[in-house]
Amino acid sequence: MPVLAASLRTDSTGTRWAAFTDAALRAGAAAVFAFPLRFRAIRVGALGLYRDKEGPLSIFQLGDALILADAATVLLLDAEARQADDPFSGAAPARQSPDLAAHHAEIDQATGMLTEQLGVGISMV
Repeated sequence: MPVLAASLRTDSTGTRWAAFTDAALRAGAAAVFAFPLRFRAIRVGALGLYRDKEGPLSIFQLGDALILADAATVLLLDAEARQADDPFSGAAPARQSPDLAAHHAEIDQATGMLTEQLGVGISMV
């Protein structure tokens, strides 16, 4: 499901994502919206959108973000399929570990901890 955090300054986001929230606020983010990239049972990743102003997405912005997430999913799956079909690419197709999705929360927590410990921006991790 999409995660829509219209304000990173609320108690629930500070408790839920303690290290990430502090780092995101310092980086200038005031709101975070995450959309899963998936097609049926295939999980490709997540699309994270950040805004420097608090507030929910409008119905039009939400619709646009959902369309963008679907388009990104199609592009990623198409790129992987092309890579797998090209015997001359020289690269093995990237495969997601079947149990990786079960550890998504731990990966996000580790990312937040690394940004704090290393003193780098979220885009650097």
